[in-house]
Formats: sequence, structure tokens, C-alpha cells
Amino acid sequence: MKINAQKLAWAIVLVILGVVARVYLRVCLPPGTSFCMFDMFAVVAVMALLAGCLIGGIYSLIVPFFIMLFSDIYFGNNSILLFTWSGFAFVGLMGYALKNRVNYSAKFIGTLTGMGIGSVLVYDFWTNLGWWYLFYPHTVNGLMLCYTMALPFTVGHLISASIIVPLVSIPAVYIHKYGLPKTDTLIKPVEHYVTICLTILLAGASVFIPVVSIM
Repeated sequence: MKINAQKLAWAIVLVILGVVARVYLRVCLPPGTSFCMFDMFAVVAVMALLAGCLIGGIYSLIVPFFIMLFSDIYFGNNSILLFTWSGFAFVGLMGYALKNRVNYSAKFIGTLTGMGIGSVLVYDFWTNLGWWYLFYPHTVNGLMLCYTMALPFTVGHLISASIIVPLVSIPAVYIHKYGLPKTDTLIKPVEHYVTICLTILLAGASVFIPVVSIM
């Protein structure tokens, strides 16, 4: 399989930016600062969206996966990690849906920002389902309690995504559109389905692996 050097370079840049920004926020903001975790969500979400729409293909999965992997080496994580990793993979797929619509216009930036807001709802729905599955009673009341307790986080994610997605996307889309040679925009069917299948497998592992570890 031929590797596109420019796409690989973009992926490496996005991974580095995502890891550095996520760790920087934890280091620089005072301990216990609630907005820190919201910003940490937004920087990974925007990198996943950009990986999907600017690079596409398998990179929409690889970029958020490696951002989370490398930054979690610093932060640590628990059994929820596969839900968070696969949650950002879903965000990358949402960006991938815009792959052939990229242009430097207010309309596209608005569309990407809207996709970022939508990705918050998808990510929080999925990861909160994971919190309920792993840590709450498996009852309707437990499910309702889990999602109710998560509402402040969802609001924070929505606010930070609404601010950070357009701020980061404007220069990134400009550089991609006008500052670099154009890459192919044809979505290869094999890569397309492999990306979707791997994301589904990662999501499935989120549910299956904790069950195996408990048995």
C-alpha cells in the first residue's frame, strides 16, 4: 500500500498538536480547574475532525487514537479508556463525512463547527453509556442518574467545542487549501470501509473487554 507522504505529515502534525495541547492544559491550569477538562476534550475533538475532513481515510481513526494513547501515558486512565478512544474515533468519522466538501469559506467553517457541536452529543452519549455500563447499576434509574450527573460536562464540552473548533479550523483549512499542494480527494472504497469497520471493532471492544476482565 502506497503511503501519501503529505497525508502522513499532516497526521503527525495533528497528533503532536493534540498531545501537546492536552498535556499543556493540564500542566498550566490550576488543579481542579473544571474548564481544563472541557478544553482537553475540545483539542482532541478538533484534531479528530480535521483529520477526518482534511486527510480522510484511516487517518480519521489513527490521529485521535494516537493522541489519546500518547497523552494517556502522561494522564493515566481506567477501564473507561476504550469508550473515550472509540468516542473520538466516531468524531473522526464525522469529520470524514465532510472530506470532499473542504473549502475556505464561512459556510464550511460553520458546517465544521456544527459538526463539532454534533460530535459532542455523539461522544458524550457514547462515553456516558460507558460510565453507566462500567460504574453504575444496570437499571433505568442508574442510566438516568449517569446522564444527569454528566450534564455539566456536556454543557462544558459544547461551549469549548463552539469556541475552539472554528478558531483552530480557520487557519488549518486555509493552510490545507491554499498553502500546500492539493492531495487526491478520491475516497478509496477499501480504505473507507476498513476505517468504519475498525472504528466499530474498537467500539465493540469497549463493551466486550471489560466483561472478559470481570469473568
